[in-house]
Amino acid sequence: AASAHFEPVKFVINLTRKNGAGCLAHEWMHALDTALITEFKDLMYHLSDVVYQRVSMNIDYETAIKLTTANNNIILNNFYNFVRNVYLSKKYNFYGDAKNLDAKKKDKYWSKPTEMMARSFEFYIIERLKRNNQVNEYLAQIPERKSTDRAYPYPYNEDKDLIMEDYDDIFNAISNTQYELMEEWSNS
Repeated sequence: AASAHFEPVKFVINLTRKNGAGCLAHEWMHALDTALITEFKDLMYHLSDVVYQRVSMNIDYETAIKLTTANNNIILNNFYNFVRNVYLSKKYNFYGDAKNLDAKKKDKYWSKPTEMMARSFEFYIIERLKRNNQVNEYLAQIPERKSTDRAYPYPYNEDKDLIMEDYDDIFNAISNTQYELMEEWSNS
């Protein structure tokens, strides 16, 4: 059974009573991913799905912007860069490991853009807190990577700094350009 899930229609995060701790950051990213796609008025479910679709079709950023009716291109640009970095560049081990975990599965889970976004955000929250000498296992908890793990579904090694930079860019863009929109969402 799931420990938590996000309901996009009701825009609600559900955490189970006994197993929900540590899942809030993951589900919060699904909520943000959905909120941003609502703002960008695309027909798909999450912004990360839209960007992945554009990236996997090998569409450059300028063309992707024309194909996505975004009110604020700087946020889309940062999402685009993150998804491109994860899926196309050889910078990250993260995607290769996720594909390995999905290799024998009919329904892919680990390598789905929305899930990779949510898991990398869990890592980001843990790392951001750690850099401030803080811990909050209610927000996020991820298992430690073991040397015997053939594939690990979270960022590690050189992926860590890249993920931190990408998320810092995303949240700086949101902070700098979407303050009024966030205020509007919170009041609705």
